[in-house]
Amino acid sequence: MDKFLYLYLIVFCVTQTDSLYAEGTNITRNGQPASENQFSYMVSLQRLSLIHDDTRGHGCGGALVTLQHAVTAAACTIAAFDGENITLINRDQFRVFAGSALLTNDNDDRVRRIANIVIHPEFNLTNSRFFNDIGVIILGIPFLSSTVAPLTVKDIGTTEHVRCTTLGWGRNNTQLMHARMTAPNVTMCSILLSLTRNTMCGLPFSDLGCPGDQGSPLICYDSLVGILINTRGCTANTPVAQLFIRVSHYASWIDSVIALPVPELGPEPPTVPPPTTTTPAPGVASTAQPGVTLLAVVVIALMGLLPG
Repeated sequence: MDKFLYLYLIVFCVTQTDSLYAEGTNITRNGQPASENQFSYMVSLQRLSLIHDDTRGHGCGGALVTLQHAVTAAACTIAAFDGENITLINRDQFRVFAGSALLTNDNDDRVRRIANIVIHPEFNLTNSRFFNDIGVIILGIPFLSSTVAPLTVKDIGTTEHVRCTTLGWGRNNTQLMHARMTAPNVTMCSILLSLTRNTMCGLPFSDLGCPGDQGSPLICYDSLVGILINTRGCTANTPVAQLFIRVSHYASWIDSVIALPVPELGPEPPTVPPPTTTTPAPGVASTAQPGVTLLAVVVIALMGLLPG
């Protein structure tokens, strides 16, 4: 049965490609909803200007490796690239959320300001986005150990068909989803995807890997093994192989970033107010009804065309 399953997966995996930067909305996925504290190391990188919309500003995932450091994809932290120089996102315009499966549970214990972002020095967008696509987000204040539980990094080598878990909020979804995934041996991965020594693939049992899942962890043996760098599938009829950075390849570099002094936080960024809505009092006409306004304009225009 396993041989048939993997032969089937190879057939559809090699025929599917999607860009890391592909746009799109979430579709209904076959993963399971995570319980509240099931994956408390999972983080969401969120844009402050969008925290009041349906996505809570979510853009990418990541995983805590200490109470104050989260590993994610370097591409998740890029604001601009002019063909030569990379500009990182403004730390004061983003925040990190962790400690809950629901993005709506964003109380003070579950959000932290960003003190610094460090991407791998050999990450280079002019070559391939798959090379060294890893970064560390340094938080201004550590999370509480009662709120989150960081992961340790593990090297699974070329072990055959390890049973793992992948996670993600995707896009337009506030509920964290999880699904089983197999990390096959290097030979099979090389057949499915163009791999380098610092990447690995995973074969999903359901459809996770949508835009918004970048930076999310691959968990094997309750440890951090991979970071999703290329979202594949999501809009496909069948789940396809996902490409991950092999985190253990960067363990020494991550430790060197963790050892850096934490920069002091600047002034608190301005609070982003929620959108204002006007609710008319009973019996009073609303002053903000675009449908009614448009109808009135159409009626007036048609009246002008009628013979006098």
